[in-house]
Amino acid sequence: QKRAPPPPLDQQVDFVVAAYDKSMLCNAMSVAAKLRAAGAVVDMQMEPKKKVGQTFDYANRIGARFLAFVAPGEWVKNEVRIKDLRMEDKDANQKDVSIDKLADWRTVF
Repeated sequence: QKRAPPPPLDQQVDFVVAAYDKSMLCNAMSVAAKLRAAGAVVDMQMEPKKKVGQTFDYANRIGARFLAFVAPGEWVKNEVRIKDLRMEDKDANQKDVSIDKLADWRTVF
């Protein structure tokens, strides 16, 4: 028997936060907490994916607007890469944002 699809979610997801690997998971949780404190609706990806494309696919499936990717290269500079998943301009759709500026996430793009 086929089930009816679930009703659409009323809540819009602003961010999917994803860690580069398991070593960055605690840092990613910290980023998620900062974004939530700033009023963002955040889905935290608890298991890092082997391929970044899987993370993008997941974020698109749940309708997230942004992806915050927490990786060692940016973290050592006190930054997180934010990607706007709905922006058409592929040259301007991602920025490295200071962790201290995450509270201003609405003004990044």
